[in-house]
Amino acid sequence: MIAIMIMVVLIIYLLFVIAVSIWVYGKPEKVLTKWLASICIAMFLLFAPIADDITGEVYFKYLCATQGGIKVYQTVELGSEYFSKDGVPLFFDGKKPLKRMNIAERYFGRTKYIEGYAKYFNIDKELDEIFSEDNKSLGSVTYFLNFGGWLVNSTGLHVSGARCPSDDLPSNYIIALSKKVFIQKSN
Repeated sequence: MIAIMIMVVLIIYLLFVIAVSIWVYGKPEKVLTKWLASICIAMFLLFAPIADDITGEVYFKYLCATQGGIKVYQTVELGSEYFSKDGVPLFFDGKKPLKRMNIAERYFGRTKYIEGYAKYFNIDKELDEIFSEDNKSLGSVTYFLNFGGWLVNSTGLHVSGARCPSDDLPSNYIIALSKKVFIQKSN
Protein backbone atom coordinates (compact mmCIF):
# COMPACT_ATOMS: atom_id res chain seq x y z
CA MET A 1 0.00 0.00 0.00
CA ILE A 2 2.79 2.42 0.91
CA ALA A 3 4.64 1.54 -2.30
CA ILE A 4 1.55 2.49 -4.33
CA MET A 5 1.26 5.80 -2.48
CA ILE A 6 4.93 6.56 -3.14
CA MET A 7 4.52 5.73 -6.82
CA VAL A 8 1.46 8.02 -7.06
CA VAL A 9 3.38 10.88 -5.42
CA LEU A 10 6.35 10.34 -7.76
CA ILE A 11 4.09 10.35 -10.83
CA ILE A 12 2.37 13.54 -9.66
CA TYR A 13 5.76 15.16 -9.03
CA LEU A 14 7.03 14.08 -12.47
CA LEU A 15 3.92 15.58 -14.09
CA PHE A 16 4.57 18.78 -12.11
CA VAL A 17 8.17 18.91 -13.42
CA ILE A 18 6.93 18.41 -17.00
CA ALA A 19 4.26 21.11 -16.59
CA VAL A 20 6.72 23.64 -15.16
CA SER A 21 9.24 22.83 -17.93
CA ILE A 22 6.57 23.40 -20.60
CA TRP A 23 5.53 26.66 -18.94
CA VAL A 24 9.17 27.85 -18.82
CA TYR A 25 9.64 26.78 -22.46
CA GLY A 26 6.91 29.20 -23.51
CA LYS A 27 8.47 32.27 -21.85
CA PRO A 28 11.71 33.11 -23.75
CA GLU A 29 11.73 34.37 -27.36
CA LYS A 30 14.67 32.39 -28.81
CA VAL A 31 14.36 28.64 -29.41
CA LEU A 32 17.77 27.83 -27.92
CA THR A 33 16.93 29.80 -24.77
CA LYS A 34 13.56 28.00 -24.53
CA TRP A 35 15.21 24.57 -24.62
CA LEU A 36 18.03 25.56 -22.29
CA ALA A 37 15.70 27.15 -19.74
CA SER A 38 13.25 24.24 -19.72
CA ILE A 39 16.04 21.63 -19.44
CA CYS A 40 17.70 23.56 -16.59
CA ILE A 41 14.48 23.93 -14.62
CA ALA A 42 13.59 20.27 -15.19
CA MET A 43 17.02 19.13 -13.97
CA PHE A 44 16.77 21.40 -10.94
CA LEU A 45 13.31 20.14 -10.02
CA LEU A 46 14.32 16.50 -10.52
CA PHE A 47 17.46 16.72 -8.38
CA ALA A 48 16.27 19.16 -5.69
CA PRO A 49 14.51 16.47 -3.58
CA ILE A 50 17.66 14.35 -3.41
CA ALA A 51 20.29 17.11 -3.26
CA ASP A 52 20.85 16.61 0.47
CA ASP A 53 21.41 12.89 -0.13
CA ILE A 54 24.00 13.54 -2.85
CA THR A 55 25.89 16.25 -0.95
CA GLY A 56 25.55 14.26 2.28
CA GLU A 57 27.19 11.25 0.65
CA VAL A 58 30.09 13.41 -0.55
CA TYR A 59 30.52 14.92 2.92
CA PHE A 60 30.24 11.46 4.53
CA LYS A 61 33.08 10.14 2.35
CA TYR A 62 35.15 13.24 3.16
CA LEU A 63 34.65 12.70 6.92
CA CYS A 64 35.59 9.03 6.57
CA ALA A 65 38.77 9.85 4.65
CA THR A 66 39.91 12.69 6.91
CA GLN A 67 38.70 11.78 10.41
CA GLY A 68 37.67 8.12 10.38
CA GLY A 69 39.72 5.14 11.45
CA ILE A 70 42.17 4.19 14.15
CA LYS A 71 44.62 6.64 15.68
CA VAL A 72 47.23 5.41 18.17
CA TYR A 73 48.76 8.09 20.39
CA GLN A 74 50.84 5.82 22.61
CA THR A 75 51.52 2.08 22.69
CA VAL A 76 51.82 0.00 25.83
CA GLU A 77 54.09 -3.06 25.98
CA LEU A 78 52.75 -5.92 28.08
CA GLY A 79 53.88 -9.46 28.84
CA SER A 80 52.54 -12.44 26.91
CA GLU A 81 50.33 -13.47 29.86
CA TYR A 82 48.03 -10.57 28.94
CA PHE A 83 47.37 -11.81 25.39
CA SER A 84 45.52 -14.68 23.75
CA LYS A 85 47.24 -16.73 21.07
CA ASP A 86 45.78 -14.53 18.32
CA GLY A 87 47.10 -11.34 19.94
CA VAL A 88 43.91 -10.01 21.52
CA PRO A 89 44.55 -8.42 24.92
CA LEU A 90 42.86 -10.65 27.49
CA PHE A 91 41.96 -7.87 29.89
CA PHE A 92 39.84 -6.03 27.37
CA ASP A 93 36.61 -7.65 26.18
CA GLY A 94 34.69 -5.31 23.91
CA LYS A 95 34.06 -2.15 25.89
CA LYS A 96 34.27 -3.70 29.36
CA PRO A 97 37.53 -4.66 31.04
CA LEU A 98 37.71 -8.11 32.56
CA LYS A 99 38.14 -7.48 36.27
CA ARG A 100 40.08 -10.67 37.02
CA MET A 101 43.32 -9.18 35.67
CA ASN A 102 45.01 -6.42 37.66
CA ILE A 103 45.91 -4.45 34.53
CA ALA A 104 42.23 -3.70 33.92
CA GLU A 105 42.43 -1.18 36.72
CA ARG A 106 45.03 0.83 34.80
CA TYR A 107 43.28 1.04 31.40
CA PHE A 108 39.66 1.61 30.42
CA GLY A 109 37.55 2.31 27.37
CA ARG A 110 35.04 5.06 26.74
CA THR A 111 32.51 5.56 23.97
CA LYS A 112 31.13 8.90 22.88
CA TYR A 113 28.21 8.87 20.43
CA ILE A 114 27.32 12.17 18.78
CA GLU A 115 23.88 11.98 17.21
CA GLY A 116 23.39 14.64 14.55
CA TYR A 117 27.12 15.33 14.12
CA ALA A 118 26.24 16.70 10.68
CA LYS A 119 22.53 17.22 11.31
CA TYR A 120 21.56 18.50 7.86
CA PHE A 121 23.10 15.43 6.22
CA ASN A 122 21.87 12.97 8.90
CA ILE A 123 25.39 11.83 9.84
CA ASP A 124 26.27 10.57 13.32
CA LYS A 125 29.73 10.07 14.81
CA GLU A 126 31.06 7.54 17.30
CA LEU A 127 34.39 7.86 19.05
CA ASP A 128 35.79 4.91 21.03
CA GLU A 129 38.89 5.60 23.11
CA ILE A 130 41.24 3.71 25.41
CA PHE A 131 42.59 5.67 28.37
CA SER A 132 45.29 5.10 30.94
CA GLU A 133 44.61 5.44 34.66
CA ASP A 134 45.73 9.09 34.55
CA ASN A 135 42.98 9.75 31.96
CA LYS A 136 45.43 10.09 29.05
CA SER A 137 44.11 8.90 25.69
CA LEU A 138 46.23 6.07 24.31
CA GLY A 139 44.28 5.68 21.08
CA SER A 140 40.94 6.22 19.45
CA VAL A 141 38.80 4.86 16.69
CA THR A 142 36.34 7.17 14.97
CA TYR A 143 33.61 6.09 12.63
CA PHE A 144 30.63 7.74 11.02
CA LEU A 145 27.10 6.58 10.24
CA ASN A 146 25.19 8.06 7.30
CA PHE A 147 21.41 7.61 7.31
CA GLY A 148 20.69 9.32 3.98
CA GLY A 149 18.69 12.37 3.03
CA TRP A 150 15.18 13.44 3.94
CA LEU A 151 13.56 11.64 1.00
CA VAL A 152 15.06 8.29 1.96
CA ASN A 153 14.08 8.77 5.60
CA SER A 154 10.57 9.96 4.78
CA THR A 155 9.60 7.22 2.36
CA GLY A 156 11.32 4.12 3.74
CA LEU A 157 9.81 1.76 6.25
CA HIS A 158 13.24 0.77 7.55
CA VAL A 159 16.12 3.21 7.34
CA SER A 160 19.54 1.65 7.66
CA GLY A 161 22.75 3.59 7.63
CA ALA A 162 26.11 3.18 6.02
CA ARG A 163 29.13 3.00 8.31
CA CYS A 164 32.69 3.98 7.62
CA PRO A 165 35.44 3.18 7.72
CA SER A 166 34.35 -0.41 7.23
CA ASP A 167 36.88 -1.85 4.79
CA ASP A 168 39.88 -1.97 7.10
CA LEU A 169 38.20 -2.51 10.47
CA PRO A 170 36.38 -5.51 11.92
CA SER A 171 32.93 -5.14 13.43
CA ASN A 172 34.36 -4.73 16.94
CA TYR A 173 36.33 -1.51 16.62
CA ILE A 174 37.52 -1.36 20.22
CA ILE A 175 39.21 -4.78 19.89
CA ALA A 176 40.94 -3.59 16.69
CA LEU A 177 42.10 -0.50 18.55
CA SER A 178 43.29 -2.48 21.58
CA LYS A 179 45.37 -4.73 19.30
CA LYS A 180 47.24 -1.64 18.12
CA VAL A 181 47.57 0.13 21.48
CA PHE A 182 48.60 -2.90 23.55
CA ILE A 183 51.52 -4.83 22.10
CA GLN A 184 53.37 -7.85 23.37
CA LYS A 185 56.89 -7.41 24.67
CA SER A 186 59.32 -9.17 22.42
CA ASN A 187 61.43 -11.70 24.29
